Amino acid sequence: MGIICNPLSTELTDIPVAGCGDDLGQIQKLIIQPVKKADGSFNAFLPNAGSPTTPTLLADWTALFAASDLTKPVVSPFIENPEFEAGEARTFGGGNQTRDGVEYILGSNPSSFSAMMHKTSAATRKALKELNGTAVGVYLIDEFGKIGGVSNGEASNAATYEIRPIPVRSLFTGDKKFGNFEEPDSCAIKFSFAPRWDDNFVVSTPTDFNALEDLKSA
Repeated sequence: MGIICNPLSTELTDIPVAGCGDDLGQIQKLIIQPVKKADGSFNAFLPNAGSPTTPTLLADWTALFAASDLTKPVVSPFIENPEFEAGEARTFGGGNQTRDGVEYILGSNPSSFSAMMHKTSAATRKALKELNGTAVGVYLIDEFGKIGGVSNGEASNAATYEIRPIPVRSLFTGDKKFGNFEEPDSCAIKFSFAPRWDDNFVVSTPTDFNALEDLKSA
């Protein structure tokens, strides 16, 4: 990836401009799920075929939370002070190093997410810490109960279209921080998304439940 030698071989692809783009509000909870099942296939909703069918129905989530294998998701406590930094360009050069002082674009850095959890119990922190560094993904739940994930392509591919958790790197939950006189006790949670994680970002709006209140482990 870069601009050093990237010739065009065909006409430019049309840029679609949708009437309503994907948009999330403040992220308030995370649904954490293994990226893959024991057989190596992706954990995914199959809106057009198969089971579970869609992230918009409570029954399909309920079945997953009752599972006893690598399809089972878990839900975080409420998170606060969410901060997201989109990956910047990775560059080389500038000044006398490169022609005309123009930097080379080598690629992009990962995007990072961090948040705080206040007044958690020891059991909550311990369970989250056991996920540190594991191969999991997240669904993002915003203040309106919308659920952000990623797909494997266009919804028009009816038979194969899937909605999956967003794969994360370096998931980390920190130790307890005492708030003393001025703050509540807290602990941090953070992770990274790989470059271009959002190419197939998709937002689902639940139809028969409140994602912030009704999604719970069995």
